[in-house]
Order: sequence, then C-alpha cells, then structure tokens
Amino acid sequence: MATKPIAYFPGCSLHGLAKPFDVSTRLVCNKIGITLEEPEDWNCCGATSAHSIDHTLNLALGARNLHLVAKGMSNTVTAPCAACYSNLKRSSLELQNPQKRQFASELVGERLEKVETVNVVHLLELLSDPSITNAIKKNIKYRFSDLNVVCYYGCLTVRPNLESDPESDSSENPQSMDKLLGSLGADVRDWSHKSECCGGSHSLCGPELANIRTDEVLRQAIASGADVIAVACPLCHSNLEFRLHALQARGKQIPVVFFTQLIGLALGYTIKEVGLNKMLVNSFPWRDKLTLA
Repeated sequence: MATKPIAYFPGCSLHGLAKPFDVSTRLVCNKIGITLEEPEDWNCCGATSAHSIDHTLNLALGARNLHLVAKGMSNTVTAPCAACYSNLKRSSLELQNPQKRQFASELVGERLEKVETVNVVHLLELLSDPSITNAIKKNIKYRFSDLNVVCYYGCLTVRPNLESDPESDSSENPQSMDKLLGSLGADVRDWSHKSECCGGSHSLCGPELANIRTDEVLRQAIASGADVIAVACPLCHSNLEFRLHALQARGKQIPVVFFTQLIGLALGYTIKEVGLNKMLVNSFPWRDKLTLA
C-alpha cells in the first residue's frame, strides 16, 4: 500500500517519556506504506497550559506549526499525542477566520498561506480509516489469543465535540480503538471509564485530584477483568503508569501500553522493537498471547 506523505507532529512527549509511542507509530506506518514526514523545526504545541494562560501565545504556537505543515508535501497532519492533536485542531479551526489568520501572521512574522486547509487528525483516527485498517489486517503475522484489553481514550482524543469529528467516533462511547484491536484478535472489554479524564492536567498543580482520577480509572480497568490497558495519549499513559505502585498492595499489576505497540506486535515486530521492554510493567507474557495468523 503506497500513500502520499502525511505530516507527522510528534510533540515534545514523543521525543521524551513517550518515545515508545513514537517508535511503534513509525514502525506500524512504515509496515503498511504510510510515509510520515516530520516538519522541520516544529515547536511545542503549548500543551497543556498555554491555551489557558495566554491565548495569543497559543495561537502563535499552533499557527507556526500549521504553517510548516502547509509549506510541506501534505495538507494533512497527524498527531499521536491527544494534547497536541487538540491544540493543533483548535488552532486550525481558529485560523478559518481571516482576521485571526492576519493576526497570527503578525505574531509568527510570516505570511500564513493555506494554513486554513490543513486537516488535523489524531493518529487513532488515521489508522481507523477503513482502507488503512484493511492494510493492517493484510500485514498481520500474529493474532492475539486470550488477551483481555480495555481501550482508554481519555478526554481529549474524542473531545471537545466542536473540535473532534462526531462521524469518526463517539465522545461518550468511542469504538475506533476497540474495533482496531478487536480485529487483531484481542478480547476488547466494555467498561465505563474509556473516555473519563485521568486528571493529567492536574498532575503538577493538583496532584491529589489527579491521583483520585487516575486511581479510579485503574480500579475500573482491573474490575473489568482486563490484562492490559491500551492508551492513545502519552499524558494518560504516564499518569496511569506512575500510579501503578498504588496497586501493589492489592497484588495486581496491569500493563499500560500504547495501542500502536499492540499493532506492532501483530505486524511481527519484537517486544523490544516496539518498546514494551521499557514499560514499568514489562514482565507480561506477551509471547504467550500471540499465535500465528
């Protein structure tokens, strides 16, 4: 499957703590023929505070990134990080307004051309496109067997409603990741907290509240009978992983992995190649859960 290049905005997290998300994303896309092009000299999107502290700064950060995309070979940009996706999407919608574009041009110091035509999609939305999902299915080498998964979307991947595409997924009961991982043989469990907030934005300013929210998500995931929590956001991932120690007293450790890592295993990549050996819970018997397709 050959496709035209797609602009790829990794964001700060995927160059740091969430490096396995970046690595597994690139491996999966490479396997199915998607060419990802990282805009040169991109800047931080402003997550998670710029949009609430300084709207002008937030607009400038988003406008500059979209300007870099518009100057490249693609009018579509995908962001694996839910916060990056949300910020870029919000900026793209603002820049539909000619006055906003003019103001943003003054802030950036360059004339912004075609930024209003850039389509911002989350990586999950991209890989859930039927043609791309079919390409994944055609390339799988292994299927999951007896692997119970809960899919955790968090609050930004499918929200706010005015920014996300209601036709691509539901904001209350999203299904795209469920269907994608289910097609690879995983037993995807239904549960109540798939789009609940993990408290990530309060990690520094209100850690007590963040811990309450994160612990509740972890408790509900374990109560569902899941072996694994699959996530699509690096902030959600770090929040859930860092709170796993609170469950040790109950004798239960549950891996929190990026959904692209599971896809990567199904496509034939090794545990180390997709970065599962770098997770805090890295003793899970992944090989026992894979059978030849």
